[in-house]
Amino acid sequence: MQLSCESVRHPEDRRPASCKFLELHVLYVPGDQWNVTLNKVPAEAIESFISAGFIRVYPDITLKTLRTELRAFLGAERSIDKFSFLKCVGRSLALVKSKQEGDLKVKTFAPPY
Repeated sequence: MQLSCESVRHPEDRRPASCKFLELHVLYVPGDQWNVTLNKVPAEAIESFISAGFIRVYPDITLKTLRTELRAFLGAERSIDKFSFLKCVGRSLALVKSKQEGDLKVKTFAPPY
Protein backbone atom coordinates (compact mmCIF):
# COMPACT_ATOMS: atom_id res chain seq x y z
CA MET A 1 0.00 0.00 0.00
CA GLN A 2 1.38 3.37 -0.96
CA LEU A 3 0.75 6.43 1.20
CA SER A 4 0.18 9.80 -0.37
CA CYS A 5 1.76 12.92 1.07
CA GLU A 6 -1.66 14.13 2.11
CA SER A 7 -2.22 11.14 4.40
CA VAL A 8 1.10 11.76 6.17
CA ARG A 9 0.48 15.41 6.90
CA HIS A 10 -1.55 16.39 9.92
CA PRO A 11 -3.95 19.28 9.41
CA GLU A 12 -4.06 21.63 12.39
CA ASP A 13 -7.34 20.18 13.69
CA ARG A 14 -6.03 16.59 13.51
CA ARG A 15 -2.61 17.16 15.06
CA PRO A 16 -1.99 15.30 18.32
CA ALA A 17 -2.61 17.33 21.48
CA SER A 18 1.03 16.85 22.51
CA CYS A 19 2.20 19.19 19.73
CA LYS A 20 0.63 22.10 21.58
CA PHE A 21 2.94 21.62 24.56
CA LEU A 22 6.14 23.45 25.29
CA GLU A 23 9.18 21.75 26.82
CA LEU A 24 10.79 23.53 29.75
CA HIS A 25 14.16 22.48 31.11
CA VAL A 26 14.17 22.10 34.90
CA LEU A 27 17.52 22.79 36.56
CA TYR A 28 18.90 22.62 40.08
CA VAL A 29 20.98 25.62 41.10
CA PRO A 30 23.79 24.69 43.50
CA GLY A 31 23.45 26.62 46.76
CA ASP A 32 26.92 28.09 46.55
CA GLN A 33 25.97 29.86 43.30
CA TRP A 34 22.95 31.64 44.80
CA ASN A 35 23.36 35.24 46.00
CA VAL A 36 20.88 35.33 48.89
CA THR A 37 21.18 39.08 49.44
CA LEU A 38 20.31 40.02 45.85
CA ASN A 39 18.14 36.96 45.02
CA LYS A 40 20.06 36.22 41.84
CA VAL A 41 22.59 33.95 40.19
CA PRO A 42 25.35 35.16 37.86
CA ALA A 43 24.77 34.08 34.25
CA GLU A 44 28.22 32.42 34.19
CA ALA A 45 26.99 29.96 36.83
CA ILE A 46 24.67 28.28 34.32
CA GLU A 47 27.42 25.79 33.54
CA SER A 48 27.25 24.49 37.12
CA PHE A 49 23.47 23.91 37.08
CA ILE A 50 22.30 20.30 37.28
CA SER A 51 19.62 19.10 34.87
CA ALA A 52 16.52 17.58 36.44
CA GLY A 53 14.92 16.90 33.06
CA PHE A 54 12.13 18.41 31.03
CA ILE A 55 8.46 19.06 31.66
CA ARG A 56 5.82 19.55 28.98
CA VAL A 57 3.33 22.32 29.66
CA TYR A 58 0.85 24.50 27.82
CA PRO A 59 2.61 27.72 26.74
CA ASP A 60 -0.19 30.12 27.68
CA ILE A 61 -0.54 29.24 31.36
CA THR A 62 0.95 31.52 34.00
CA LEU A 63 3.81 30.55 36.28
CA LYS A 64 1.35 30.62 39.19
CA THR A 65 -0.86 28.07 37.42
CA LEU A 66 2.19 25.94 36.66
CA ARG A 67 3.19 26.01 40.34
CA THR A 68 -0.35 24.93 41.33
CA GLU A 69 -0.34 22.09 38.81
CA LEU A 70 3.10 20.92 39.95
CA ARG A 71 1.91 20.97 43.56
CA ALA A 72 -1.06 18.76 42.62
CA PHE A 73 1.14 16.45 40.53
CA LEU A 74 3.93 16.04 43.09
CA GLY A 75 1.61 15.80 46.09
CA ALA A 76 2.50 16.31 49.72
CA GLU A 77 5.80 14.47 49.44
CA ARG A 78 7.51 17.46 47.75
CA SER A 79 7.48 21.10 48.75
CA ILE A 80 6.79 23.01 45.56
CA ASP A 81 7.40 26.28 47.42
CA LYS A 82 11.14 25.49 47.37
CA PHE A 83 11.11 25.73 43.58
CA SER A 84 11.88 29.12 42.05
CA PHE A 85 11.48 30.58 38.62
CA LEU A 86 14.45 32.58 37.33
CA LYS A 87 14.39 35.23 34.60
CA CYS A 88 17.35 36.61 32.71
CA VAL A 89 17.95 40.23 33.73
CA GLY A 90 21.13 41.76 32.38
CA ARG A 91 24.02 39.43 33.20
CA SER A 92 22.17 37.59 35.95
CA LEU A 93 19.29 35.24 36.53
CA ALA A 94 16.94 36.97 38.94
CA LEU A 95 14.25 35.42 41.10
CA VAL A 96 10.70 35.89 39.81
CA LYS A 97 8.65 37.27 42.70
CA SER A 98 5.46 35.49 43.68
CA LYS A 99 3.26 38.43 42.62
CA GLN A 100 4.92 38.32 39.16
CA GLU A 101 4.09 34.62 38.77
CA GLY A 102 0.45 35.52 38.12
CA ASP A 103 1.39 37.78 35.21
CA LEU A 104 4.19 35.91 33.43
CA LYS A 105 3.32 33.18 30.94
CA VAL A 106 5.30 29.98 30.61
CA LYS A 107 6.08 30.73 26.96
CA THR A 108 8.34 33.62 27.99
CA PHE A 109 10.67 31.03 29.54
CA ALA A 110 10.89 28.85 26.44
CA PRO A 111 14.11 28.62 24.45
CA PRO A 112 14.08 30.66 21.22
CA TYR A 113 13.52 27.96 18.61
